[in-house]
Amino acid sequence: MACNASAAASSSPNTLLCLFWIFLSLISGSAQLAIEKERKALLNVKNGLSIAHGELSSWSGDDCRTWERVQCHNITSHVVKLDLSNLGGSTPIKSEVISSLPDLEHLTYLDLSWNNFGGAPIPGFLGSLTQLEHLHLSQAGFSGRISHQLGNLSKLLHLALNHNSMEGEIPETVIHLRNLQFLDLSHNSISGQIPESIGNLKCLQALLLSFNNIEGVMPKSIGNLSKLSVLDLSNNRMVGAIPGTIGNLTALQNLNLSGNQITGHIPNSVGNLQQLEQLSLSDNLISGSLPSSLGDLCNLSRIHLLNNRIAGELAEFFEQLSKCRNDDMRLSLILQGNEIGGPLPIHMDKLQRLFKLDLGSNSLSGSIPTSLGKLSRLMSLNLSSNYLVGGLTKAHFANLTSLLTMDLSHNHLSINVSSGWLPPFHANVIAMRSCNLGPRFPPWLQNQTRLHSLDISNNGISDFFPEWFWNLCMPLMALNASGNHMRGVLPISLECFKNVAVFDLSHNNLGGLIPRMLHVSLYLDLSHNSFSGPIPESLFGGGPRVMLLSNNSLSKTVPSSICVPPLRLVELNNNSLSGALPNCWSKSQQLAILDFSSNELSGGIPPTLGFLTMLESLHLNNNNFSGRIPLTLQGCSSLLVMDLSFNELSDDIPSWDGGSLKSLRVLSLRSNKLSGEIPLELSLIPSLQVLDLACNKLSGSLPSGFGNFSSMATDQNGKELAQLHTRVPGERSFYYHENVTIIAKGLQLTYSNSLWLVTSIDLSNNKLSGEIPEELTNLHGLRFLNLSWNHFSGSMPYEIGLIGQLESLDLSKNNLSGGIPSSISALYSLSILNLSYNNLIGRIPMGNQLLTFTNLSYMGNPRLCGEPLQIKCPGDNPTIDRVTEEESMHEDDKYGGIWYFIGFTPGFVFGFWGFVELRLEEDAIRAKEAELLATIIPLPSIEELAPLAEAPSSLGVLEALKAPEGPSTEILAISLPTVTSPMATTTSSSAPLPLIELTSSGSPNKSMVELVTGKRPGRKLTRIPPSKRRLVLPADEQVSEGFIPADPPSDDPTLAELYPSLTFPASPFSNASASGGSFAGAWDKVRPIFEELNTPEAIDRFSHKENQRWIENMGLSRLMHNLYNENKKVKYENDQLRQQVTELSSTVFSAAAKKQLEAQIESLQTQFKSATNLNQELTSKIGKLKLKSRFLSKRMN
Repeated sequence: MACNASAAASSSPNTLLCLFWIFLSLISGSAQLAIEKERKALLNVKNGLSIAHGELSSWSGDDCRTWERVQCHNITSHVVKLDLSNLGGSTPIKSEVISSLPDLEHLTYLDLSWNNFGGAPIPGFLGSLTQLEHLHLSQAGFSGRISHQLGNLSKLLHLALNHNSMEGEIPETVIHLRNLQFLDLSHNSISGQIPESIGNLKCLQALLLSFNNIEGVMPKSIGNLSKLSVLDLSNNRMVGAIPGTIGNLTALQNLNLSGNQITGHIPNSVGNLQQLEQLSLSDNLISGSLPSSLGDLCNLSRIHLLNNRIAGELAEFFEQLSKCRNDDMRLSLILQGNEIGGPLPIHMDKLQRLFKLDLGSNSLSGSIPTSLGKLSRLMSLNLSSNYLVGGLTKAHFANLTSLLTMDLSHNHLSINVSSGWLPPFHANVIAMRSCNLGPRFPPWLQNQTRLHSLDISNNGISDFFPEWFWNLCMPLMALNASGNHMRGVLPISLECFKNVAVFDLSHNNLGGLIPRMLHVSLYLDLSHNSFSGPIPESLFGGGPRVMLLSNNSLSKTVPSSICVPPLRLVELNNNSLSGALPNCWSKSQQLAILDFSSNELSGGIPPTLGFLTMLESLHLNNNNFSGRIPLTLQGCSSLLVMDLSFNELSDDIPSWDGGSLKSLRVLSLRSNKLSGEIPLELSLIPSLQVLDLACNKLSGSLPSGFGNFSSMATDQNGKELAQLHTRVPGERSFYYHENVTIIAKGLQLTYSNSLWLVTSIDLSNNKLSGEIPEELTNLHGLRFLNLSWNHFSGSMPYEIGLIGQLESLDLSKNNLSGGIPSSISALYSLSILNLSYNNLIGRIPMGNQLLTFTNLSYMGNPRLCGEPLQIKCPGDNPTIDRVTEEESMHEDDKYGGIWYFIGFTPGFVFGFWGFVELRLEEDAIRAKEAELLATIIPLPSIEELAPLAEAPSSLGVLEALKAPEGPSTEILAISLPTVTSPMATTTSSSAPLPLIELTSSGSPNKSMVELVTGKRPGRKLTRIPPSKRRLVLPADEQVSEGFIPADPPSDDPTLAELYPSLTFPASPFSNASASGGSFAGAWDKVRPIFEELNTPEAIDRFSHKENQRWIENMGLSRLMHNLYNENKKVKYENDQLRQQVTELSSTVFSAAAKKQLEAQIESLQTQFKSATNLNQELTSKIGKLKLKSRFLSKRMN
C-alpha cells in the first residue's frame, strides 16, 4: 500500500465538496458560518478553563475564521485545526474541559501539548476523531497506559506522546496505524520490548523511543522500515547486538542507540547507510574494532562512540575516513573512554574536516605527530588520560588557529617551546593537568585573553604567579593551579575577576593575606597553603557554594558575613581562628558541611546552629568551646556526623529527641567535662554507628537500650549503607568525603572513604557503674568496644560471642567478676583483647583467636588460671596425656613379645653374628652423627636490653604544660601515631610469635618432642597421615619460604617426619637443595652425611636420647631466634618511647597542644608500661633459655 494512498483517497471527496460549496456560494452569495455544534464545543473549552487566556478572547461571534488558534475549512466552515497548546502553563487542567472535542468531527489537527492535565490518562474519546492526521499530546501531564482507542485513528500520520508519564508496553493497536510517518514516545516510562510487528509500519520516517525502560533486543524487523530517516532508541535498557538488518535502512540519516547495554561488534552493514549523518552509540558495551566500512560514509558529521569497549588501532580507520573529499562538511569524532591503543595516525592532517576530536581515556601510546598541528579547522581537542609521551613543539600547534578547547591532561608530555613563543589560537578552555609544565609558570599563556577555564594543576610549577597573569582579568573564569609548589603572595585585590566560577590554588606554598575578591560563584579552595591574617569579609555575601580554607594560618575571628547564603560547604579547620563563633546561622539553611575543627575558638556553641536543617556534617572538635551543648542541635534533622570532641564542654549530655536525629551516624563528645548520666534518648538514634563519649565525667549505669542501634546490629560487610559523603550541586559536581578520627586498638585511627563500615562504642575513662547490659550482644556488627577505666561490676555478658565482627574489646580497669564466658572464643575477628585488672576468676577459655593473646590481656586478675598465664588450674595433670599417648603408641607392640620368644632360639644363633656386625656399623654411624651435630647453627647471641627510661610522671609533664606559653606559631603539638587505611587494621609489633610445631590429629595439643619420647622414631610416627599434620610458622614467615610438603608417605619414615623442626625441601634422600628457611644454609653441610646413610633402617638405629636432643636443640634454636627478633622490636619501641618522653619534657607548649597532650600522656604511659612488662618477661625467658642452652650443650658434648 502506498504511504500517500489515504491522502489521495481523501482528496477526491474534498474536491467534490469544494465544487459543491462553490456552487452554493454562487447561488446564495452569503458568507458561510460555523456550524453551531462545533462553535458551542469550542466555547465549552474556553469556559472550562480556570484562568482566562488572552488569545481565547477572540472566541466570540459566529465566524470561526476570525478566532485565534482555530482554523476552519474555507468552504465548509468545519473546524479542521485546533491548537490548544500551552493554555494554562503549570496550572492543572481537568480532562473534562476537552470533553466536548468529539463534536469536532472534521478535525484533522489537534495540539494539546505543553499543558498540565494533572496525571490523567489520555482520554479515550480522542479515538472518535477519525479524521485526525496530526495528534500532539507531548508534555501534557498525561499518565497511565497508551489508550487502545488511538488505534481507531487510521488516517493518523503524526503521533507525539513524548515527555509524559506513560507506562506499560507499546500497544499493538498503535502498530496497526499503517499510515503513520512520525511516532514519538520518548521521555516516558514505557517498558517491555519493541514488538516484532514494528516492521509493518512501512511509511514510518521517524521513530523516537528514547528515555524509557524498554528492554530486550532490537528486533530484526526494524530493517523493514526502508523510509526511516531518524531512529532514536537511546537511554533504555536494550541488550544484545545491533542486528545486521540495520544496513537495510538506506534512508537513515540519524541513528542514536546510546545509553543502553548493547554488546557485540558494530556490524559491517552500517557501511550501507550512505545517507547517515549522525551516528551515536555511546555508553554501551560494544566491543571489537572500528569497522573500516564506517569510513565509507562520507555524509557523516558526527561519530560518537564514547564509553564502550572498542579496541584496536586508529590508523586504518583514519585512512578510510580521509578518502572522503567532502571537506565542506565538518566531522565530530568522539571515541573517549574506550580501549583503543597504539600510536596516533602519522598523517592526521589528511582528515581536514575534523573540527572536534576526543580520544581521551584510552590506551594510546607513543608521541603526538606534528601533523596534528595542520588541522586548521580543529576547534576541540581531547587527548587526556592516555600514555602519550614526548615533547610538544610549536610545530604541534602551528595551524591550530581555530582551537577553542584543548585537554592534554594526565599524559607524560612536556611543552618544549621558546620563552617568547605564543600560541596561534585564543582558547576558551585549556586543561593540562599533570603534564610536567614546571618548574616555570608557562609564559605562553599571556596571550590567552579569552580563557574561561584553565587547569594547570599537578605540574610541579615552583614559580611565582607573574604579574601579567593577574592583569588578564578574565571574566567567567575557572582556575585550577592546585597541587604545585607555587610561591609568593597574591595581589591585594582580584576584584577585576568579576564572575569567577572556580578558584582553586590549594596545596601550594602561597602566603600573605587572602586577596579581596568580588565574586566566586561556585568553588573557592585555598586550603593547604600558608595564608595568614583575617578572613576577608568580601568572600561572603553571594559568594561561593564551596569554601575550603583549611590548613593555613588564618587568625582573628570568624566574620558574621559567613552566614549569608548560598554557602553549602565551609572548611576552616586547622587554622588559628579565635574568639566566639557568630550566632547568625538561622540565615544559612542551605549549609550542609561545617568544619571549624583544630582552631582556638572559644565561648559557647551557637544555638542558631539548630536552624541548619540541611546540615549533614558538623566538626567543632579540638577547640576551646565551653558551656552546655545546645539542645537546639536536635533541629539539625539531616545531620550524619557531629564531632564536638576535645573541648571544654560541661554539664549533662542533652536529652535530644532520637527521632529528630534519626540520620545521625557518628557522635563524638570525647575529652570534654561532661557529667551526669548517659541519657536514654541516645539509644533511640537507630542509625548511630560510632559513639565516642570517652574521657569525661559521666556516671550512672549504661542504658540497656544501647543494644538497639540497628546500624551496629547487622554485619556491615554484607550490608549496603550509603557512604558518608555529600554532593554539592552546581555547575560541576563536588563530593565531600567525611573524615573522622577515633581511638581504637590503642591507636589514633583516621577513617575517610571506609568510615561507613566502622562501628564503634567507646565509653572509657568515665565513672560509669553497674553491670554491662546483656543487650549489647545484640550488636552483631560492632567492631570496636571500649568500656575500660570505669566502675562496671558483675559478670561479663554471657553471650558476648554473638558480637561476631568484634575486632577490639577492652574491659580493663573495672570491677568485673565471675568467669570469662566461653562464647568469647567465637570472636574470630578479635585482634585486641584487654580484660586486665578486674576480679575475673576461673580457667581462661582457649581456641581460635584466643590462642594469639599473651598474659598481658589477663594480668591483674589473680584468680584466673590456664594458658597463657603461668598459673595451673586445679586438677590439671600434665602427665596424663603423655602416658595415654605412649600407651597408644605401644598398642601395636602388645603381642610382639610372644613372637619374640617363639623365635628366640633361631634368632639367637643368627642374631649373635648380626649383633657383632651391628656394633661395628653403629660405631661408624656415631662418628658421622658427631660430625652432623657439629654443623648445627649456634644459638644466636641475645643482645642485652638497654635499661628503659623512667616512666614519665604525670606531675613532671604537667609541670612542663604549665610553663610560660611561647608563640603559638612556633609550637608543634606532639600527636599519637595516626594510621589511615581502607579499614585501618593494625597489629601490635610486640605481639609474641608462635613457634613452629608439628602436631597430629590424634594429639593436637602435643608437640613432636612429646610424641617421640620413649619410642624409636620411624615406626608409629609414620602412621600420622600428612594431611592431618599442621605447620604453624611465625607471623613474619610464609609457609612456602623453605618448606615443601614431602612426597606421599611410604612404609618407612622420611627425615622431615623424624625431625620436624628442620625445614627441608622434600624427601631427605632427594638431590634437591633447600630453597630457604632459617636452617637452609646448614642443609648443604648436613645433606652429604645423610645421603651416605642410604637406607631408612640405618636412621632408625639412632638412639632415642640422641634423637630427642636433636629435636630439642632445633626447637630451642627456633625459639631463641624468635625471642631475639622480639627483643630487638621491644628495644626499638623502648628507644621510641624514651625519645617521646624527652620531647614531652623539653617542649614549651601552646594552649592547643596542652589539651592534646593531656589526653595523650595516659596513652603513652600505658604503652610504656606494656613495653616494660614485656621486656621483663622476655629477660626472664632469655635467662632460662641460656641456662637450658648451656645444659644441652654439655649433654651433647
